[in-house]
Amino acid sequence: MSMRAAPKPDAPPAPLPPQLEHWWSILFEHVPEYIYVLDPDGRLLYFNRTLPTETPERVLGTSLYDWLPAPVAAAMRQAVAEVVRTRQPGLVEQPTSAHLAGRWFARRIAPVIEDDVVVALIVIATDVTDKRHAEDALREARDEMEARVRRRTAELERVVTELRRSELRLSEAQQLAHTGSWEWDPNSDEQVWSDELYRIYGLVPGAAIPSLPLFLSIVHPDDRGRAEEAVVVLRRDGGPVDLELRVVRPDGTQRLIHSRGAAVRLRSDAKPRVYGVVQDVTESRQADQALRREKAFVEVLEAVAVAANQARVVDDALRASLEQVCALTGWPVGHALLMQRDGRLLSSGVWELHDPERFAELRRVSDTLSLSDTAGAPALVLERATPVWLRELALNIDFRRAAAAKDAGLRAAVAFPVWVGREIAAVLEFFTSEDTVPDPALLQVMAHLGTQLGRVIERRRAEERLASSESQLRELASRLVSVREEERKHMARELHDELGQSLTALKIDLRTLQRRLPNPVDLPARLDAMLGLVDGTIAATQRLATELRPGILDDLGLVPAIQWQVEEFGRRTGVPATLRIDGEPVPLDDRIATAAFRVLQESLTNIARHACATAVTVTLQLDAAELALAVHDDGIGIEPTRRDDPHALGLLGMRERAMRWGGQFTIEPRDGGGTTVRLRVPLTQAPA
Repeated sequence: MSMRAAPKPDAPPAPLPPQLEHWWSILFEHVPEYIYVLDPDGRLLYFNRTLPTETPERVLGTSLYDWLPAPVAAAMRQAVAEVVRTRQPGLVEQPTSAHLAGRWFARRIAPVIEDDVVVALIVIATDVTDKRHAEDALREARDEMEARVRRRTAELERVVTELRRSELRLSEAQQLAHTGSWEWDPNSDEQVWSDELYRIYGLVPGAAIPSLPLFLSIVHPDDRGRAEEAVVVLRRDGGPVDLELRVVRPDGTQRLIHSRGAAVRLRSDAKPRVYGVVQDVTESRQADQALRREKAFVEVLEAVAVAANQARVVDDALRASLEQVCALTGWPVGHALLMQRDGRLLSSGVWELHDPERFAELRRVSDTLSLSDTAGAPALVLERATPVWLRELALNIDFRRAAAAKDAGLRAAVAFPVWVGREIAAVLEFFTSEDTVPDPALLQVMAHLGTQLGRVIERRRAEERLASSESQLRELASRLVSVREEERKHMARELHDELGQSLTALKIDLRTLQRRLPNPVDLPARLDAMLGLVDGTIAATQRLATELRPGILDDLGLVPAIQWQVEEFGRRTGVPATLRIDGEPVPLDDRIATAAFRVLQESLTNIARHACATAVTVTLQLDAAELALAVHDDGIGIEPTRRDDPHALGLLGMRERAMRWGGQFTIEPRDGGGTTVRLRVPLTQAPA
């Protein structure tokens, strides 16, 4: 018996043996497709199954169109008429009725011709719902897969036009479903393969005698053990078996098949035979893998984007990228290199190593090497400005680290640029133990990673420039304060030494003149007025000199100056002021002493102007590590918005003085009313 044999054209077809017809009937009843036969008017002559709610007696002899939804019935009626007219197979693919949950069926129609007349039509309805869903997913994911589906559909249509008649009807159904069938007699080991099964295995139908050794030789070596176990189960227990295997065609291509089989006893006294079907699921599995791969790529890009945005330093973003790429690809080594200002590409010291001990020598060589135009993949990235896939490192004379890579068992390198604007700011390189071929999709993902990391580096550079500008502005402000203090000191000395001495000399001369001149009636009064004016000018000069720069701060230091300032505040304002000093005097940098004194001076001035206070307490704590100054008042307090007001120049100046010396300046409300101003300056490290 051969499932592919055809009768001679000149001889009438021989009737099938009843046993064989019975076998075909069993096979039809167990295939997943709906198979039924119509006359040209659409009446049902045969079917292998019907709806669960109907009986064969109610269905047989009725019109197929009465059991179909109106749109499907119209399409089927038109397709049947076209098949009868052209005598060529037809296809109708539409959703079915609500009885089958609206699932999609492909109804393939083949004419049965006798004496050059279409006497019947064979309809094979295949549930293609899952196929349509898969096609929709594939269409969205990759346009290339859509093209494959079109080619596959076209191929199936060409096959449909070449289907044979009569005894090859089962072969027609198998080709339409891309499913092959097989029979096996465990006692004689005789096998029968359908034409489609030959094609799935990459063989010409009938070119080889089906056998168990031939089948096992086609199975991939890694899957052969499972196939042999399935054979044992079928021979011993009769199955059933259900498994997926890889087969290797004669041309070397691999296909993934889904095979199912079970023993069937046709008669109680007959020996069982094993029947099975094989479906080629290569395309659907490849589509699933492609979708999972695309999803993994998207997840990597999202993870790197999140890590890059959260990273405080560039190294953290680079490390996150290395980890994600190595986790995605399984590559054992990842390394980041940074472009220097002088144009050299140097190791950043950021690595991802699955086995640090194994790759220690490669890391040592890379960390000490300045890469140039002969340094392998990273240098080629600089030259080409594109990702690079470098194979066979040991044979590449331009790869300076070839010896270390070979000793570590590394065979290929991949590198891609990190762009900042139009400049390459860094290069990420990876190594693999396999000499894999370039993967364009993976290189495209790496290009996107390079763009994301470039934005991080650009942002970090901007932050560094901003921090540098702020530091320079702070240095300038500190310099201006120092210059102003020096100018005040100079003016105070000039007022005290020059103008004060001149006024004192003038007063002495006026006293001498008063004693020597005769005593006209109005002359003593005028001289007394002149002396009073000179005394007032001397007092004003001393006050101005003290306000510009208290001499006590330069002569006696910070503690006496603060004592004098607190007493002066109480005398001028009438507000009781108390000073408490903790700790022993320690040597202070003149600039820190000046900053602390000015903060106290500005705080007392603000209290006098705005606080409406009735009492003030000043606390000074000194030790070798820190200077702490606190000014408390019981006034009306300060509004929260005023504390950070950029137009409050006095507060801004006090805060800048503290930051200049690495200190802290705070303004806090007091419990019960009032305000506390605090200054803390470390004394262990004072910038120059």
